[in-house]
Parts: sequence; C-alpha cells; structure tokens
Amino acid sequence: MTIDVMTIMIILSVHFIILSIWKESYLSYIFLCIFVVGFIFVIFYYRKKQELVIRKVLRSFWRINFFLFSLAYIFLIFFGIGKKIVEAI
Repeated sequence: MTIDVMTIMIILSVHFIILSIWKESYLSYIFLCIFVVGFIFVIFYYRKKQELVIRKVLRSFWRINFFLFSLAYIFLIFFGIGKKIVEAI
C-alpha cells in the first residue's frame, strides 16, 4: 500500500522538478512514458509466462514505475542543482 502511494508521489515530484528546471510541463510525456513502459512490460511478461495474471502484472508494472521514477527523481535533483550552480557562476 505504501509503495502505491509513493509511486504516485514520485511521479508528481518528477513532474514538478521538471517544471521547476525547464519552466514547462511535460506531464503528457510522463504519461506517455508510463504507457510505453507498461506496454513493453506486458509483452515481456506474456512471452516469459505465456499467460497474463492481471493482478501480478499490475503490481509488477507499478513497482517498475516506482524504480524508474525514483531514478529519474534522483537524476533530476542532481541535474537541477548542477544547473543552478552553473547559472550562478
């Protein structure tokens, strides 16, 4: 339950970090990225298991999103700090 809420929070955090760095909203691209990751994940899952158990697929997909957006969050934090330092020089 906690990871589900945190995934939503991290996705929104990535959106607002992007908004603060580039002053533009890329929320539609974030949703497109989530959709593409889900599509690719379902294809790989089906090839491996030869069946789709929706509950397991959704749980695994949500965890993958948590991992990917956590990496994006960390990267964007450091990128934003670096960009502000360069702008200050």
